[in-house]
Amino acid sequence: MVLGAQPSILWVWFYWNIINGFSVSFFILFPFSFIFAVIILIFSSALISKFFLSIANFIHPPKEGIFKRDVKDKDYCYWSLRAVIKKWPFWLARQLSIPFIETVLLRLFGVKIGKNCALHEGWVDTEFVEIGNNVKLGQGSLILSSLIVQDKLILKKTTLKNDVIISMHSVVFPGTNIKSNTILDALS
Repeated sequence: MVLGAQPSILWVWFYWNIINGFSVSFFILFPFSFIFAVIILIFSSALISKFFLSIANFIHPPKEGIFKRDVKDKDYCYWSLRAVIKKWPFWLARQLSIPFIETVLLRLFGVKIGKNCALHEGWVDTEFVEIGNNVKLGQGSLILSSLIVQDKLILKKTTLKNDVIISMHSVVFPGTNIKSNTILDALS
């Protein structure tokens, strides 16, 4: 978090020095400067997270399977580490509610997303997920590739083909393969 915040801190310092403190132009331009600083914060945090994620993936690459939820299981520990690394930039991106930024972050972290997808208001896991073209996610829907059930961690590839609609508050579990031109009804 601290490393990702440095570029936006530098931007605020630069903005303060250019405008020379509390002038009328400072207050007029401040909202634009603030939004720009938040966007810088999101993308710099994402790049720092991607760097640490690539180190974690180099040490122990992610793989599909069913793993014991135990600190002695390397797959479980590294899955937890990858989840923590990716949490901060995605939380920041969701605060702005700009779907384009979240889609860019999902692609940066390895999710294969087709064209003309509306993924806003839904939650998509960030590994082992493939989404085709023209996919629409409803409000509160979940696309999961990982799931913890009792003492097991399930990691399976989840695929949504072209022209799929996942209605609001629906959940797609790990290992699901949804064919083209499919509509998953609300609360499914």
